[in-house]
Amino acid sequence: MSFSSMPCSAIFFFLSVDFVFAGNEGQGSWVAISTEKGCQQNGEGIEPVGTRGFIPDLKSCRSACLLHGKCIAVDFFAETGVCQLYDSSCLTPGASGHGASSYHMPRSAEFKAIDDSGACEENDEGVVPIEGAQRQAVASLQHCQGECLRRGNCRAVDFYRRTGYCIFYSVPCTTPKSRHDGACSYRIIKQLEERTIVDVKRDYLTEAKLKKSFGMVVTDQAKSCESNHEGISPIEGKSHNVESEQQCKEECAAHDSCAAIDYFRDTMYCVFYNEACMYPLATHSNPISSRFKLADPKWETINSNKACESNKEGVERMGENDEGGRLENSLASCKQSCWYRLDCMAIDYYRESKWCNFYFEACSTPLSTAAGASSFRLVRSPGTKSNKPLVRSAGSTEQTAYGLTINKATSVMLSDMGQRIREGEM
Repeated sequence: MSFSSMPCSAIFFFLSVDFVFAGNEGQGSWVAISTEKGCQQNGEGIEPVGTRGFIPDLKSCRSACLLHGKCIAVDFFAETGVCQLYDSSCLTPGASGHGASSYHMPRSAEFKAIDDSGACEENDEGVVPIEGAQRQAVASLQHCQGECLRRGNCRAVDFYRRTGYCIFYSVPCTTPKSRHDGACSYRIIKQLEERTIVDVKRDYLTEAKLKKSFGMVVTDQAKSCESNHEGISPIEGKSHNVESEQQCKEECAAHDSCAAIDYFRDTMYCVFYNEACMYPLATHSNPISSRFKLADPKWETINSNKACESNKEGVERMGENDEGGRLENSLASCKQSCWYRLDCMAIDYYRESKWCNFYFEACSTPLSTAAGASSFRLVRSPGTKSNKPLVRSAGSTEQTAYGLTINKATSVMLSDMGQRIREGEM
């Protein structure tokens, strides 16, 4: 049986990519997209998430990428010292001159089938594809998944095996309804290597959901996050009536990105959030707010006496007003607030004023010294490799259109689509 003819429902992938360049220790692993062109120009709608100037070499450019919570790819212009940071790696770089080159971090993940004969392109849940990210004439399901891994915000794919049409999603649907052209759908259940800070937090969330009682803790017994000054909004289209608070929790646990809930006791209304607020304000309808308790992360000190609020790297606070900073009683509560914000990568904490700043990325050279300044960043831990071997059949490696070699992993059969297969159970 050929790989492309295998039924989608029977497969659970450990997808990985071979890389052609290994970076220095602490630099991650990198693949050259092009040694002569950058992704600054591309036909895929991919734009930088940050720009750094006066970068002396490629190594420093890659280091800047690792300090950004979402960065997985870079352009480096050696003649001008400009470094562009990306949360997606392009396939067709077009920017030439100034010593241009482009690189991305190869990533791997565990994919699990959502539906063996249905795609999320049609659904009743309000789930929509990532804008402009569809691909046509993709050679196989594995290639479709490989291209998903090149986008930092991709969490699921549709693949139509008869047409090669591949669609990317930042949130998977639960019940796919598109049933034509050999449709099937997959979602990422765990990033294995080269994780962004969002990947790290989502993996911690998955672990919390596997615990007894779902690992949920109460944020506030009498207030809801429906009103807050932290810039946190409900997941669109997921607010609804339920029969109990427990049902609200269970449905949140089953949702891919739900990390917190409001439950209104008087109206039996349930609201989902993909990040928890720390300071709920709404009091109507007898509410309670709860969140999944995440295990403690690893923090590194940037500087114990200086803050990133002043820097020469172009690093700015998240959002505006209270979204980017607020009073916190302690360094521990400042760190906790950042940890529960999906995009937060780093903080400043001023010991004398109790002020806490939040950042999408960490600076490397903080300059602020007032009020007992200090700065810290979360560690983008690489995750773990699967212990299951990738068994290759004859001729199983394929050269993709963008120069990566993707291993065709053998599939692990699923006996129960609702049960996550753990290492060593097969």
